Amino acid sequence: MTDAPRPDSTPPFSPPPAAPALIVTCLSALAVMVAVAGTLAGLLWLVAAREAGEVNATIAMKIAGLFLGAWSLAAALWALGALIAQLHRFAGQVWGRTHAPGPGAADAAEGIAAISRDSALRQDLRDILAELEALREDLLLPEDQRQARLAELRQESLRALAAEAQKALAGGQADQAAEKVRDLADRAADQDSWQPVLVKLRAGLDSLRQRHFEEQAAGVEEMMAAAAFDRALLAAEELAGRYPSLPAAAEFRSRVARESATFQAEQRRRLFEEITRHVEAKSWRQALAAAQRLMNAHPQSPEALTVLPQIVTLEENARIEEVRGLRDEIRRLIDRRGYAAAAEVAEDLIRRFPDTRAAAELREQLPRLTELARGKDPRA
Repeated sequence: MTDAPRPDSTPPFSPPPAAPALIVTCLSALAVMVAVAGTLAGLLWLVAAREAGEVNATIAMKIAGLFLGAWSLAAALWALGALIAQLHRFAGQVWGRTHAPGPGAADAAEGIAAISRDSALRQDLRDILAELEALREDLLLPEDQRQARLAELRQESLRALAAEAQKALAGGQADQAAEKVRDLADRAADQDSWQPVLVKLRAGLDSLRQRHFEEQAAGVEEMMAAAAFDRALLAAEELAGRYPSLPAAAEFRSRVARESATFQAEQRRRLFEEITRHVEAKSWRQALAAAQRLMNAHPQSPEALTVLPQIVTLEENARIEEVRGLRDEIRRLIDRRGYAAAAEVAEDLIRRFPDTRAAAELREQLPRLTELARGKDPRA
């Protein structure tokens, strides 16, 4: 006994959906033709209006409407072709999964379930349909309603730009916020209703810049506290250039300049008083050192110009003072029988001050000092 043949579970064969290549190509070509035709028509209209001297705001708006209508229609045709191609791919996936070899109904159900889970594909289709509907509505609007629609789109763009500026302000991004505010001011120059918004945004920008300025000015204050007035003055100049719209920045630069000038004057006064004090005490080397510091730090100051004629005298007196000091040192060393050290100091004095009276005397005494340093008495 033979088994009865089991029914074939494969669904009846049906051909896959035909590719709509011709329709998609025609729609794409028609979209290009509409865009080109609308552009040429608008350009010809503009040329004719210019030759007739009739270019005005009304003509310009009509030409812009022609451009917008032509390109909107072209976009709609292109989107329709894309939608048809997408739907064909969708249908091909359904056909491929429902006609694949396998247990038939189970594979078909699995294929349909897999496609139903493809939310990204469904969302793309919904977006395309929504764009087509918006384009269709714009194309069907009368001229006055189309202009109103354009005005509304412009307002939406301005609102988005204002939101970006506000976000930059909230994030402490002063440069980015300033760029957005400038862009908004340019786009809304003829919109009186946007002027209060611009005033508020500019006030917020000034407040943010003020805060940034105060934070950086605190660092300059620390420089002044450390008596680094040269660096502080440069930093204050930089701040004034970075925040030209802030009166506080210019005032701060002036204050730093005044305090720097006061500090420099005090430094000059102290150096001059130090020079005077050392001169009165006949401490010529210390007086010369203070005078050199004054000349190097403040060469064009009144105090430096006062000291300048006395520099030669100070140098001579300091030289005499140093020679006397070396001579006294030699005597102390000899009294302590430090003949070798005394000979070295004598040689140093002769080398540095060869034209002095002390150097002449030491040249005569140096051989005896040398002999004594060797442990010999030249008189023996």
